[in-house]
Amino acid sequence: MFAKARQKRKRNHVLDEAFYGFTKYHEFGKVGCSPHTMEVRAVYEVVLADIQKHAGQALADRKAMVTGIAERLNLSMPADSRKGN
Repeated sequence: MFAKARQKRKRNHVLDEAFYGFTKYHEFGKVGCSPHTMEVRAVYEVVLADIQKHAGQALADRKAMVTGIAERLNLSMPADSRKGN
């Protein structure tokens, strides 16, 4: 994947001027992949929303969040960290 700035029109913010192009099409043309791009603003908003969601969960119940992460990673938590917040 590569990032590229659009030169067609000036926008108010750099996130609105750039997009991601997919390397397979860039390298191999129509044989490798269909031409498509993704706007940087769209990626930024999705990632920011995900960070905000997880930050909110961590603030609401830190212990449950840490326990859930440890379980997904198949880690055991030390006994003293299970006692409180």
